[in-house]
Amino acid sequence: MSYAATSLNDALQGTYTNAQTGHRDQTLPSHPGYVPYISGVVVSNDDTYQAEASALLDQLNAEIAQNPYEIPAYTLTVPLNVTFHVSYKKDTTPTPVQDTTVKYVFHDDTDNKAVTGGMTVTGQPGSTQSVNLTIPTGYKLAEGETLPTSVTMPTSDKTITIHLVHETKAVTPGEPGVTPDNPAYQDLFHKVTRTVIVNNPVSGQAETTAQTVVFGRTGVYDEVTKQFTSFGDWKVYANNKLTNETAGTWAEFDAPEFSGYTPSQAKVETETVNAETADQTVVINYTKTGNNNNNGGNDNHNNDNSNNGNNNNGNNGTNTNTTVNNTKKANTLPQTGNEQNLVAVAGLALAGLTAMLGLGGLKKKEN
Repeated sequence: MSYAATSLNDALQGTYTNAQTGHRDQTLPSHPGYVPYISGVVVSNDDTYQAEASALLDQLNAEIAQNPYEIPAYTLTVPLNVTFHVSYKKDTTPTPVQDTTVKYVFHDDTDNKAVTGGMTVTGQPGSTQSVNLTIPTGYKLAEGETLPTSVTMPTSDKTITIHLVHETKAVTPGEPGVTPDNPAYQDLFHKVTRTVIVNNPVSGQAETTAQTVVFGRTGVYDEVTKQFTSFGDWKVYANNKLTNETAGTWAEFDAPEFSGYTPSQAKVETETVNAETADQTVVINYTKTGNNNNNGGNDNHNNDNSNNGNNNNGNNGTNTNTTVNNTKKANTLPQTGNEQNLVAVAGLALAGLTAMLGLGGLKKKEN
């Protein structure tokens, strides 16, 4: 009779007769954390087959030594009783477990909000895994924070928050690229301007002069929001750098001189200004000076000059002169009228002379 090899665990799932009590269909007890194994084997006979029993015992012991968790296969050629002894020992085989995860997330402490980025690490509990994190652009680690490079995997999933704050930098006018004409730094500059407009009486054009004082201030720039968060005091910005002066000057402006004309003001005074000073505009007009009438001269020429002055400057003084000239012309007899009167007088004289000659002839004949 032959018996096939059988796994001890499978064999123990069946039913047996308890040798101590004689009860049949008994299941072997289960002991969590322990595993059964064959601790010995006995081959018995009635001394008739002693040699066969000894040979089978040696065979079974050799195979059990190789694998105590399996009932060896064997064949009986003579009547023998084979008994296997089963014992239990603590299970030292590690129990398979699932991987756990560690999730790293970034938090913006400046604006109190989550930040995109971070990473998730997976591995067996107790194992060491590498961590490769990159801080998002514009941020830096908050005080007391560190950036991990490795992690020992926990027995359960875990989330770790890394706190960040906004990176900032101080910006000063005059640094490379930090100029009044750069739109990115318009908050760091302020201009105070006085515009002087001279209405040129000769050309008829408005000539403009701008007197500008530029002020600058330092600022703290937020690398995340791309905006300035705070500023220093306004100082005069001159020669491409920020000075320590809080006030500047609009220089004195002298009105240009034009022969025959008087300006509405000879000069514009010097003025001290600061960043709070409002922009100003000063207009200088001109008025003709002296008597514009030429006594006994060409009135039409004077009138033309007066009109030209009025068109160029638009001032009332020129209009007054023009009015005076027109009044004088209205009181003067036109030249055409003078010629007609002379012809009439000559005609009357000739007629009188003819009459006198005629009368003289008649008297002579009568005599």
